[in-house]
Amino acid sequence: MQDKHETAKNKDSLFFYVQHKDYVGLEETTPPQLNKNEIFIDFLNPVIEDLLTLIQIFPLKELMGKVEQTIIISALDKCGGNQNKTAKFLKVKPTTLCTKIKKYNISFKKIPFKD
Repeated sequence: MQDKHETAKNKDSLFFYVQHKDYVGLEETTPPQLNKNEIFIDFLNPVIEDLLTLIQIFPLKELMGKVEQTIIISALDKCGGNQNKTAKFLKVKPTTLCTKIKKYNISFKKIPFKD
């Protein structure tokens, strides 16, 4: 059986990982309900040592900025460069997203919609 982190990578979905982490391969079983803190801690456990190593290299504020920047870039890519969709996806106000895009000097191209 695969470990939890590997399962998350293979399914390419945090949602799948959280909902099925203890039930890999059991299609008919209802996964347990977890609160947000349990989800966050459970998801970070496999990488916590790497984060602690990075904190020795970068100040925490800078490291968190890099994490935020990476999440914003990934979300923009996922949403085709549409800032309003990205803001909804990230659950932030569009003005907040715009401020962070300027703060991190993120440049991107909006992907045109194809019929």
